[in-house]
Amino acid sequence: MSKCFFGIIQCVFIITVLPSCSNKDKEKNGDIIVQTRAISTEAPSKLGATEYMNWIENVDNGIKVEKKMGEFTFTAMYKPLEYLALIELKKDNISKKELEKYNAEYSDLQYFTFRISAENQKEELLKVGLKSENDYYSRIEYFSFKMQNDLKLIDGKDTLDCALFHFERVYGLAPYATLVIGFPLTK
Repeated sequence: MSKCFFGIIQCVFIITVLPSCSNKDKEKNGDIIVQTRAISTEAPSKLGATEYMNWIENVDNGIKVEKKMGEFTFTAMYKPLEYLALIELKKDNISKKELEKYNAEYSDLQYFTFRISAENQKEELLKVGLKSENDYYSRIEYFSFKMQNDLKLIDGKDTLDCALFHFERVYGLAPYATLVIGFPLTK
Protein backbone atom coordinates (compact mmCIF):
# COMPACT_ATOMS: atom_id res chain seq x y z
CA MET A 1 0.00 0.00 0.00
CA SER A 2 1.15 3.49 -0.56
CA LYS A 3 2.58 5.36 2.42
CA CYS A 4 -0.27 7.86 2.11
CA PHE A 5 -2.93 5.17 2.49
CA PHE A 6 -1.23 3.39 5.36
CA GLY A 7 -0.71 6.76 7.07
CA ILE A 8 -4.40 7.53 6.75
CA ILE A 9 -5.31 4.20 8.31
CA GLN A 10 -2.80 4.61 11.14
CA CYS A 11 -4.09 8.07 11.92
CA VAL A 12 -7.37 8.44 13.74
CA PHE A 13 -10.13 7.78 11.24
CA ILE A 14 -13.27 9.60 12.18
CA ILE A 15 -16.75 8.73 11.01
CA THR A 16 -19.14 11.60 11.56
CA VAL A 17 -22.78 10.83 12.24
CA LEU A 18 -25.21 13.65 12.60
CA PRO A 19 -27.48 13.32 15.62
CA SER A 20 -30.59 13.64 13.46
CA CYS A 21 -31.03 9.89 13.04
CA SER A 22 -34.13 8.41 14.59
CA ASN A 23 -35.98 5.15 14.06
CA LYS A 24 -39.57 4.16 14.71
CA ASP A 25 -41.24 0.86 14.01
CA LYS A 26 -44.86 -0.06 13.53
CA GLU A 27 -46.53 -3.41 13.05
CA LYS A 28 -49.04 -4.07 10.30
CA ASN A 29 -50.13 -7.61 9.45
CA GLY A 30 -46.91 -9.04 10.92
CA ASP A 31 -44.71 -6.79 8.77
CA ILE A 32 -42.41 -4.28 10.35
CA ILE A 33 -42.80 -0.91 8.70
CA VAL A 34 -39.87 1.30 9.49
CA GLN A 35 -39.90 5.07 9.50
CA THR A 36 -36.42 6.51 9.41
CA ARG A 37 -34.96 9.99 9.27
CA ALA A 38 -31.27 10.15 8.52
CA ILE A 39 -29.35 13.35 8.04
CA SER A 40 -31.83 15.52 6.15
CA THR A 41 -33.36 12.86 3.90
CA GLU A 42 -36.57 11.27 5.03
CA ALA A 43 -37.47 7.69 4.07
CA PRO A 44 -40.87 7.01 2.60
CA SER A 45 -43.29 6.52 5.47
CA LYS A 46 -43.96 2.82 4.78
CA LEU A 47 -41.43 0.35 3.43
CA GLY A 48 -41.41 -3.42 3.25
CA ALA A 49 -38.29 -5.28 4.39
CA THR A 50 -36.57 -5.42 0.99
CA GLU A 51 -37.40 -1.82 0.15
CA TYR A 52 -36.14 -0.67 3.55
CA MET A 53 -32.84 -2.54 3.14
CA ASN A 54 -32.38 -1.09 -0.36
CA TRP A 55 -33.15 2.39 0.97
CA ILE A 56 -30.51 2.04 3.73
CA GLU A 57 -27.89 0.82 1.23
CA ASN A 58 -28.55 3.65 -1.25
CA VAL A 59 -25.75 6.24 -1.16
CA ASP A 60 -28.21 9.02 -2.07
CA ASN A 61 -29.94 8.76 1.33
CA GLY A 62 -26.89 9.76 3.39
CA ILE A 63 -26.75 6.65 5.58
CA LYS A 64 -24.04 5.14 3.41
CA VAL A 65 -21.23 7.51 2.46
CA GLU A 66 -18.22 7.10 0.20
CA LYS A 67 -15.02 9.12 0.12
CA LYS A 68 -12.39 8.69 -2.57
CA MET A 69 -8.81 9.57 -1.62
CA GLY A 70 -6.22 8.94 -4.29
CA GLU A 71 -6.60 5.38 -5.55
CA PHE A 72 -8.63 4.28 -2.50
CA THR A 73 -12.33 4.48 -1.73
CA PHE A 74 -13.57 4.48 1.86
CA THR A 75 -17.19 3.54 2.48
CA ALA A 76 -18.99 3.81 5.82
CA MET A 77 -22.56 2.67 6.33
CA TYR A 78 -24.63 3.16 9.46
CA LYS A 79 -26.71 0.07 10.27
CA PRO A 80 -29.92 0.74 12.24
CA LEU A 81 -31.12 -2.07 14.51
CA GLU A 82 -34.08 -2.81 12.21
CA TYR A 83 -31.67 -3.31 9.30
CA LEU A 84 -29.47 -5.62 11.39
CA ALA A 85 -32.50 -7.62 12.53
CA LEU A 86 -33.65 -8.14 8.94
CA ILE A 87 -30.19 -9.38 7.98
CA GLU A 88 -29.66 -11.62 10.99
CA LEU A 89 -33.14 -13.10 11.22
CA LYS A 90 -33.24 -13.63 7.41
CA LYS A 91 -36.95 -12.98 7.25
CA ASP A 92 -39.05 -10.48 5.36
CA ASN A 93 -41.69 -10.41 8.07
CA ILE A 94 -40.49 -9.70 11.58
CA SER A 95 -43.02 -9.42 14.36
CA LYS A 96 -42.89 -6.56 16.82
CA LYS A 97 -42.01 -9.07 19.57
CA GLU A 98 -39.04 -10.44 17.56
CA LEU A 99 -37.81 -6.93 16.87
CA GLU A 100 -38.11 -5.89 20.52
CA LYS A 101 -36.12 -8.97 21.58
CA TYR A 102 -33.45 -8.22 18.98
CA ASN A 103 -33.30 -4.54 19.95
CA ALA A 104 -32.93 -5.42 23.66
CA GLU A 105 -29.91 -7.59 22.85
CA TYR A 106 -28.12 -5.15 20.50
CA SER A 107 -29.30 -1.69 21.55
CA ASP A 108 -26.19 -0.76 23.55
CA LEU A 109 -24.12 0.13 20.45
CA GLN A 110 -24.43 1.94 17.14
CA TYR A 111 -23.22 -0.26 14.29
CA PHE A 112 -21.36 0.48 11.05
CA THR A 113 -19.71 -1.30 8.18
CA PHE A 114 -16.48 0.29 6.99
CA ARG A 115 -15.01 -0.84 3.66
CA ILE A 116 -11.74 0.12 1.98
CA SER A 117 -11.17 -0.66 -1.67
CA ALA A 118 -8.52 0.23 -4.21
CA GLU A 119 -9.26 1.39 -7.74
CA ASN A 120 -8.58 -1.21 -10.43
CA GLN A 121 -7.60 -3.75 -7.78
CA LYS A 122 -8.20 -7.40 -8.59
CA GLU A 123 -6.36 -8.97 -5.68
CA GLU A 124 -6.66 -8.64 -1.93
CA LEU A 125 -6.47 -5.02 -0.74
CA LEU A 126 -3.73 -5.79 1.79
CA LYS A 127 -1.45 -6.84 -1.08
CA VAL A 128 -1.51 -3.45 -2.82
CA GLY A 129 1.99 -2.02 -3.25
CA LEU A 130 3.80 -4.65 -1.19
CA LYS A 131 7.56 -4.42 -0.89
CA SER A 132 8.02 -7.62 1.09
CA GLU A 133 6.12 -10.58 2.46
CA ASN A 134 6.65 -9.18 5.97
CA ASP A 135 4.72 -6.05 4.96
CA TYR A 136 1.73 -8.23 4.13
CA TYR A 137 1.81 -9.93 7.52
CA SER A 138 2.20 -6.56 9.26
CA ARG A 139 -0.90 -5.33 7.46
CA ILE A 140 -2.86 -8.41 8.47
CA GLU A 141 -1.82 -7.89 12.09
CA TYR A 142 -2.77 -4.21 11.97
CA PHE A 143 -6.18 -4.79 10.37
CA SER A 144 -6.92 -7.74 12.66
CA PHE A 145 -5.80 -6.40 16.04
CA LYS A 146 -4.56 -2.79 16.08
CA MET A 147 -6.80 -0.81 13.74
CA GLN A 148 -9.59 -0.72 16.33
CA ASN A 149 -7.49 1.68 18.39
CA ASP A 150 -7.36 4.16 15.51
CA LEU A 151 -11.11 4.35 14.85
CA LYS A 152 -13.19 7.07 16.49
CA LEU A 153 -16.75 8.24 16.01
CA ILE A 154 -17.76 11.85 16.42
CA ASP A 155 -21.40 11.85 17.47
CA GLY A 156 -22.57 15.38 18.14
CA LYS A 157 -20.01 16.77 20.60
CA ASP A 158 -18.83 13.33 21.75
CA THR A 159 -15.77 11.48 20.42
CA LEU A 160 -16.26 7.77 20.99
CA ASP A 161 -13.76 4.92 20.97
CA CYS A 162 -14.51 1.81 18.95
CA ALA A 163 -16.15 -0.79 21.21
CA LEU A 164 -16.77 -3.56 18.68
CA PHE A 165 -14.39 -4.46 15.87
CA HIS A 166 -14.24 -7.31 13.40
CA PHE A 167 -12.02 -7.45 10.32
CA GLU A 168 -13.59 -9.76 7.73
CA ARG A 169 -10.65 -11.71 6.39
CA VAL A 170 -11.34 -12.76 2.78
CA TYR A 171 -8.07 -14.56 2.00
CA GLY A 172 -7.70 -13.01 -1.46
CA LEU A 173 -11.29 -13.64 -2.58
CA ALA A 174 -12.28 -9.95 -2.74
CA PRO A 175 -10.41 -6.75 -3.70
CA TYR A 176 -11.51 -4.85 -0.60
CA ALA A 177 -11.30 -4.97 3.20
CA THR A 178 -14.48 -4.88 5.27
CA LEU A 179 -14.69 -3.99 8.95
CA VAL A 180 -17.74 -4.36 11.16
CA ILE A 181 -17.52 -1.76 13.90
CA GLY A 182 -19.61 -0.53 16.81
CA PHE A 183 -19.50 2.48 19.08
CA PRO A 184 -21.29 3.15 22.39
CA LEU A 185 -24.58 5.00 22.25
CA THR A 186 -24.69 8.58 23.47
CA LYS A 187 -27.54 10.47 25.03
